[in-house]
Amino acid sequence: MCVFQMFSHISGAHVNSAVTIAALIMGKIDIITFQFYIVAQCLGALVGYGLLWALLGITAESPQILYCHTTIFMVTEVQALFIEFIATMLLCLAVSGLWDENNDNRGDSIPIKIGLILTGLIIATANYTGASFNTFRSLAPAVFYNEWEHHWIYWVGPNLGGALGALIYRFLLQSK
Repeated sequence: MCVFQMFSHISGAHVNSAVTIAALIMGKIDIITFQFYIVAQCLGALVGYGLLWALLGITAESPQILYCHTTIFMVTEVQALFIEFIATMLLCLAVSGLWDENNDNRGDSIPIKIGLILTGLIIATANYTGASFNTFRSLAPAVFYNEWEHHWIYWVGPNLGGALGALIYRFLLQSK
């Protein structure tokens, strides 16, 4: 909610590749802006996670828990893929609905709406996949820990789910 409140008027608060894919599909950004945002998100995730490591004194050899690392728990890879896919699809359906011109007069509480949507999705999925819904959110810990098991799930599920959510909204639900 804080990121959205602080930066949405500047960049739309694009911190998630799936939401950026949805924005492209919904016609909210052009292909050049899309490419810039994707690079910025990747670099932002790596720099941000690097700062976390530095502040907490974490090393790859540290015996402590893998901070912010996403992996699957109690589910198969296929189940995890669908959990990430469906959760991100729901997130991008919701965001696409917020972009709908019929919602222009309901923008006063968008950060709260996005925050509550994410909270609900995180509560529902965290125990199974770590609740990523964001490729670069999962990439940074994987790079720092050099831990790649099941990582493909966090590239395929969120990005395809985000694209499908936007396509469903654009072609089936969007105001005409």
